Amino acid sequence: MKRTSIQKLVLVVALCLMAGLTHAQYRKTLINLPKYDRDPYHFGFILAANQMLISWTPVEGYTEIEWDKKDTDITTDKESFQVGEIRSDLSYGFSVGIVGNLRLTNHFDLRFIPTLSFGDRILYFNIHTENETIIYTSKQTLPSTLVEFPLHIKYRSKRLNNMAAYLLAGAKPTIEMTSRKADKKGSNNSGISSGDQKHININRGDIFVDVGVGFDFYTSYFKFGIEAKMSYGLTNILSSQQESIHIYNGSLESLHNKMFQLSFTFE
Repeated sequence: MKRTSIQKLVLVVALCLMAGLTHAQYRKTLINLPKYDRDPYHFGFILAANQMLISWTPVEGYTEIEWDKKDTDITTDKESFQVGEIRSDLSYGFSVGIVGNLRLTNHFDLRFIPTLSFGDRILYFNIHTENETIIYTSKQTLPSTLVEFPLHIKYRSKRLNNMAAYLLAGAKPTIEMTSRKADKKGSNNSGISSGDQKHININRGDIFVDVGVGFDFYTSYFKFGIEAKMSYGLTNILSSQQESIHIYNGSLESLHNKMFQLSFTFE
């Protein structure tokens, strides 16, 4: 009797599990904005955090060049100096923009996203004397306000309920709007000079190549996206029309922009 009751209980539980699995299998997921991707165009806006980076190429034999005191901003009794290590640093900023999306096919879109980006690009120069004694490290900050005009091709996967993944690639002409004025300052107590910004002048125009990946989430009222994108500047932004040859700009052959951006889109 006891064994029969156990068998009946196991049978009931098994039937309940089978019924639950069958119900879950045939249960319909509520699809938000089902006709959204069929619209010929739509608009939105973008909020993003960015990391502005910079890559450089030094002139050949830059560590062996002797610079006169008049070509530096160093206030010591030494008469000549050399540049040692040059390195860059990360700088965090933010971006805002407007999204315009044109449907090309079921999976391809053309996107135009005028954007305003703010941030800094930072270079450090170790300055030393002939006997390798480091005088100080000069921090050269290149503040940036970029007006960007990205044009992207977006490939979107098939929707999985209310989510889709996508890839994008394209070009991004930019204009540098920051005014570059001389800001002479001496070194501080930490041994790091805040730099004289007139010594590295940059060109106002650049063209980036963009590649990125992201996810779209369809809500009841709008589409929300999370996107990670890397941008690589194609042109040398180091100005060939420097006010004067200085220990900083004279040690550089070229400068190129790089930027990482994490974006949140609302469309």
